[in-house]
Amino acid sequence: MVLLISKQKAWFQIILLMICFGYVMGASESFAVFVLFLCVSTLVLWTIPKRADLNSLFQNPRFQKLLFITCFSILIFSFLFFGPGTQHRKSVLRQAGLFDTFFLPARTLVYLFIRKITMKLPLLIVFVSPFFAAGTKLKWIENKLKADSYVIKLFSKKSLALATFLMLALNYLALMPACYIMSDRGPERSFTVNSFLLLVYFIYLSLYAGVHLKSKRIVPFQVVTALAAFLFLSYSLVTQLKSAPVYSKSIDDRIVLVQKENQEGRKKVLDLEPLPSSGYYYSAELSPDTSFYTNVFFKQYFGLNYNCRVENGITH
Repeated sequence: MVLLISKQKAWFQIILLMICFGYVMGASESFAVFVLFLCVSTLVLWTIPKRADLNSLFQNPRFQKLLFITCFSILIFSFLFFGPGTQHRKSVLRQAGLFDTFFLPARTLVYLFIRKITMKLPLLIVFVSPFFAAGTKLKWIENKLKADSYVIKLFSKKSLALATFLMLALNYLALMPACYIMSDRGPERSFTVNSFLLLVYFIYLSLYAGVHLKSKRIVPFQVVTALAAFLFLSYSLVTQLKSAPVYSKSIDDRIVLVQKENQEGRKKVLDLEPLPSSGYYYSAELSPDTSFYTNVFFKQYFGLNYNCRVENGITH
């Protein structure tokens, strides 16, 4: 970011920017799409007010660097998205139709709200509570400023509606690459950008609630939330220390079992016992559907001559 906003245009800055953005474009399709959206949006918003004086705009070193890096990022992302690795993944997975390509991100977004956010809601409330307190301070600043202050505009009902629309649109956009490639909602790690966007949105909601709070009794709330955060983090640490070894051992036992069955010449489908909770680890659980991509890659990786499934495993 510092290199982008710098007025200098030295060659080493361009090389560093190319390395950084090239790594981002090749690391994750979802994150790459999100960064590209930010770059293109910045270019558009930068160009519209100065469309009558484009010559001076294109002579701006900052604009030149951003335009070059955006074009470079699109090129690198194209190599990733249309490269042999992506095509190989699509070849071993079920192919989604055109309608499914646009429907799957919406279905996945509903899944995130129903399954993920509801499970993490207590943690979210504890995490964003300090921003609620900060919102009450912004309200005090608001009272000292004029009616057309930025605080009032930023936390108006129109701004809330715009923030909600942007949250939904950006989450949908971030889900599209993984859904297109995997023909499904994709692995848990593909939700990283969505987690960040949802966290920013909940922080905004917390600030919004603090700004519009009518009660002045905020100190007891701060004490309660601080105590709740400490207790939650302590509880999480203890439970993770207990569950992680159990989950790790279950994975090892499963690997030993499937390799043993393979050596004994098994051909029939093997029904495996479900893994215990993985906690904060990424779960390697299989699906009841033997054609699901986790099951397919599990079979290929261990060179199995039979299919594996878990009756109560992950679902589509």
